[in-house]
Amino acid sequence: MSAPLSPAIGRPARILSLDGGGIRGLSSLLVLEDIAKHIQKTKGLPEIQKPCEMFDLIGGTGTGGIIALMLGRLRMTLDQSIKAYKSLAETVLSLEPTNLSTESPETRLAQVETAIKRMIRENCGETNCAEQRLRGSPTADTCPHEDTLFRDENCTKTALLATTKVDVETSPTVISTYDTSTSFAECKVWEIAMAISAPNNFISNKIGRDEEQFIDAQYGYNNPCEVLITEAEKEFPGREMMILSIGTGLGDVVEISDSKSSVFRADSKVATTSKQVDLRLREKHSSTGGYYRFNVENGLEDVALLDSHKPSNIAGHTRNYLGENKHLVAHFARAFVSGTLQPNKLKECLSTVYLDENDKKCLSVLFVTDPSIDKRDIEEKKGGLLRDCYKWIIEHPDFKRFKTDSESRVLWISGDPGKGKTMLLCGIIDELQLDTSLSLSYFFCQATGGERFNTATSVLRGLIYHLVTHNPQLVKHVRAKYDHKGKGIFNSSYTWRELCEIMNAMLNDPTLKRAILIVDALDECSVERQRLLSFISTASPAKWIVTSRNQLDIEEIFNDVEQKVTINIEMNQHLVSAAVDIYIRSKVDMLARRKRLGSYPPGLDALYGQMLESIDQSEDAELIKDILGAMSTAYQSVTLEGLYTLVDILKNFNRQVIKDAISLCGGPFLAIHGNVVSFQFEREKSDFIEAKKIVETGWGACCWTLKSHDAAMTTVVFSNDGQRLASGSWDNTVKIWDATSGACLQTLEGHSSAVNSVVFSNDGQRLASGSWDNTVKIWDATSGACLHVK
Repeated sequence: MSAPLSPAIGRPARILSLDGGGIRGLSSLLVLEDIAKHIQKTKGLPEIQKPCEMFDLIGGTGTGGIIALMLGRLRMTLDQSIKAYKSLAETVLSLEPTNLSTESPETRLAQVETAIKRMIRENCGETNCAEQRLRGSPTADTCPHEDTLFRDENCTKTALLATTKVDVETSPTVISTYDTSTSFAECKVWEIAMAISAPNNFISNKIGRDEEQFIDAQYGYNNPCEVLITEAEKEFPGREMMILSIGTGLGDVVEISDSKSSVFRADSKVATTSKQVDLRLREKHSSTGGYYRFNVENGLEDVALLDSHKPSNIAGHTRNYLGENKHLVAHFARAFVSGTLQPNKLKECLSTVYLDENDKKCLSVLFVTDPSIDKRDIEEKKGGLLRDCYKWIIEHPDFKRFKTDSESRVLWISGDPGKGKTMLLCGIIDELQLDTSLSLSYFFCQATGGERFNTATSVLRGLIYHLVTHNPQLVKHVRAKYDHKGKGIFNSSYTWRELCEIMNAMLNDPTLKRAILIVDALDECSVERQRLLSFISTASPAKWIVTSRNQLDIEEIFNDVEQKVTINIEMNQHLVSAAVDIYIRSKVDMLARRKRLGSYPPGLDALYGQMLESIDQSEDAELIKDILGAMSTAYQSVTLEGLYTLVDILKNFNRQVIKDAISLCGGPFLAIHGNVVSFQFEREKSDFIEAKKIVETGWGACCWTLKSHDAAMTTVVFSNDGQRLASGSWDNTVKIWDATSGACLQTLEGHSSAVNSVVFSNDGQRLASGSWDNTVKIWDATSGACLHVK
């Protein structure tokens, strides 16, 4: 068992203060994890330190107190704590009693006790339990230490705030591991955890010698930092302090259902005291540089304290916050490692974090779209993002080379329409955002979105806007142009040049590290695309990731870019097919859960598998499979005559052969009643339907071979929506094809010589063809009529 950490002579005492906040406490852990990673990197350590090894005193209120207990008294790692907190969120943090609750208070209390004891057993730090987990064996059912005492003079000093239930307006009680009184000497860890986090209207357990009852101290002391500083001054008298305070967002006032007037008076304090405490401490420690506060102020207000279903939302908002404030995190890490207080440098660092009203006005004029919102909308419209569907590109050797090789400037991901390039890029963005050493900015071009999404100017404006909102110190480069020339700078004939100068100034700013600029669907940037391509291909400190279709003008520019990395979707078809298969299985599983198909009797899959295997081994296997396939898609029972229509191969068999085949081989699934074929049971039909791969792994990249021209083809082009294909030929004709089925839709005749060029209009309604007969013809792409000859 490690000895408690004592402040080294000559360095400040290190204090960690954690606000209460229900499920939002997860944000505190994620912020602390990011800080710990920066400290690890600054120190050059092989792994992240435990907080109990980093701080001299750790404390918190409510659920912040539970986190402090994990990190300080139980000596848990940050990874252990994050996993445990998510698990507790489903039990301890979601048991706020209501008038509609059907469970007794005693039952709910027992559930909380069970969950906390399990957390202790799963993460027990005693030597034998820790070694057991290292060997791969969990300790949830074998650990004998769930009744470990809270008091421990050998652990990092841990102080937890709680309010006595008899008087919520009194000063909080500090329950600590270093207290020498006898009041709580025999209290167990789980008893303390339950006492400090109990809601006001929740039955609380009696603890200590005097059987006191406590509730969460958030009503007045949600930010415990001032109280913890007082504790530290008593424990480390005369020492300077480095204080790290972590909040949980500034949400709405929490409602308390207890009708006592004192409780309602306490109600108004919850949302305000955290901010007030922060402002007082900022002013008090402004001259020392020893106070740091991290708090995700935007986004968490939408997450209710007891909403255990929002960890992904919390993680997303926290990641954005850390990206915007990474320079402040890095500053704290350097100060933490050096052990010196730097008031002037801290003031300078803090001054770059916030945008003033003039900055915001400038950015509102620059704004065309928020790429972060665009990304979220795209993901929602496309059914959500699954890591298993895009991890192949993250693990691709060429992607890894691009990411690690400082000389690799451009990554071009190319592929035909409908191959999932945009969702791949969304996955790449999510993956890169986990690396806080990177500075990301991205933009999604959209052909149907108008000039906000399909012009080179909009792309640069979007990239600059996103880069500034996540790196506020860069706003000075936009302001330098805006203050001099006014809002017309973003809407004039010289806008492009000005935007290029702004972007170059930002990319060369010494505070911007490892910038990666990302543009999706570059082919859909239809206005001044060549300008944008030229800008991307010009050497700069930034790296670029670009997706597009396989278009000649883009390929020609990128061919001249040195140190370019290309990933072609068609060349990785087997990986794409596997990703499609994973996506389908995921959606089918989701539907099964919604329909409760998973509640069917165990062994049903194996039984059906055996039945299908017997069909596979029969002489009529292909016939039965065709019949089963047709029946699976039929809305209702089918007559034998109807079956002949649905299954073309049946025309080669007489009715009796078909009846015999169904009876002998399809019998487990199908039944014949007179002239009608149906599934034995309607439910069986649902069980039988199985997701088929859209693209089989073994299939080649060629989907269709289109044959109809009488001579060699000279040119082909897709319509913008990818649904049709036009081809010109030496046979003097133009043909329009259905790109999905391969069917020839129109043959356009009229040229007297070979057709050497064809192109669809943007809306796909017209088709232009150029010929060696020195004419250009414009056709109606639907009717095939020739509209103009030029």
